[in-house]
Amino acid sequence: VSIRKNGSELTQIMAYNTSHGVATVNRWLVATPPIPVSPGDYFELFLQVQSDTSITVTSARTMFYAYKVD
Repeated sequence: VSIRKNGSELTQIMAYNTSHGVATVNRWLVATPPIPVSPGDYFELFLQVQSDTSITVTSARTMFYAYKVD
């Protein structure tokens, strides 16, 4: 998993496996510390599987959230 801001990969992402022992489903929470944002900035989420072709990434179950911190 990688998150990009304006095309540049963020280096301080944190990933947590939240599967809770479910063997058939892996759930991951990926987070970043607060990021300064300006009008026109954009973010992208990239998911890649490098070696295990049995992994299926389901787009309908993949979510990306951003929260404004005042």
